[in-house]
Amino acid sequence: MNLTYCTAADLVAHDNRARLISQLAASDYGKVPSADDVLNYFIHGTVTGDNEESLQRLKARVEQAISNSASEINGLLSLCGGVALPTETLTTINMDMALARLFEKLDDDSQIKRQADRWVAWLDKIATGKIPINQDGAVVTNPLVTSAQTLGSDVLWNEDTLSGY
Repeated sequence: MNLTYCTAADLVAHDNRARLISQLAASDYGKVPSADDVLNYFIHGTVTGDNEESLQRLKARVEQAISNSASEINGLLSLCGGVALPTETLTTINMDMALARLFEKLDDDSQIKRQADRWVAWLDKIATGKIPINQDGAVVTNPLVTSAQTLGSDVLWNEDTLSGY
């Protein structure tokens, strides 16, 4: 069983994603539904006009991208041994990664691709121990503050060392 963190309705209801996702229907050689049609179908299951087949294929494609992204997230989290991430964070990661998976031809400058890549890198840092974990399994939200206070070297610049400059 694959645990996912968002639904197709969550993905299209977020920002302007319904308009963006509706364009994917054209890549399946189907009729391009409007963003409103996508929202109504994904959220309420209602269809207007003759685009039901396009919407069905589009929803299946979105659900597959969500499932594949969640599998990647779950795989990385399985390496983290009891790390507890907030549900909202997992939902955001799942949505961003699924959106990137939906669009196969993203260049490196694409904001969608860069955000998905940042999430993967962040999860990888947790899995490899580069981001500290609290005793309760929560990720330390600002590891720089913790490491600067506990792992930093002695102060080099103070009143004595700066006198005369």
